[in-house]
Amino acid sequence: MNNSHPELNRQLQQMLPDAYVCRQTLSACPELQLWLATPECINRPFAADEQLRIAAHPAYWAVCWPGGLAMARYLLDHPAMVKGKAVLDIGCGSGLVAIAAAYAGAKQVIACDLDPQALIACRANMALNPLAQQQTELALCSDFLQLGQVDLVLAADLLYDQHNHGLLDKFIAISQQVWLAESRQPDIQHPAFHYLGRHCYPTEPETGPNDPYATSLLYHSLPTRQP
Repeated sequence: MNNSHPELNRQLQQMLPDAYVCRQTLSACPELQLWLATPECINRPFAADEQLRIAAHPAYWAVCWPGGLAMARYLLDHPAMVKGKAVLDIGCGSGLVAIAAAYAGAKQVIACDLDPQALIACRANMALNPLAQQQTELALCSDFLQLGQVDLVLAADLLYDQHNHGLLDKFIAISQQVWLAESRQPDIQHPAFHYLGRHCYPTEPETGPNDPYATSLLYHSLPTRQP
């Protein structure tokens, strides 16, 4: 299986023993390629025991979620947003948003995720996109609280869990410029964030004919007023 990645396969097979990844070009972002679960692995009904394995070993990094796709597409279409900046992608998963930021011309990109498997996937996906690597300093981390100030914080599909909403104040503490893309949180109620618009990019690989979360909402933080 030449078009696969043995290390990522081992990680994915903790969730589904017969699953594997392949190199895929994204419909939403055809400039980029990622190692993702093959469509037949995820676009099917799951038995009860498989559902338990998925819950116990979720491989979030093996799929591109709508929020990440919307954010990545926006960066690629508006490179001035990141050009020459130090950018932090929090909850990076596959690394899609981090790689898009690098491709768009960021000076430095830090991809951060609590899941060590996601960081392994992120490194592998960065290697698939040499243009992004050539022009940008890329780094990985597991705890953004250990970092200093950055020019821009990006977070996509991170607020599906209500407990994560408390992170917004921590994001603002390290950067006045914070951008969010959310497909599973319909309304963000925070005084520092301004709604920008909605974008429709279904999950990749496709999880079914009608993705209920295909629409993502984009927000950005408003600069703090100076006294």
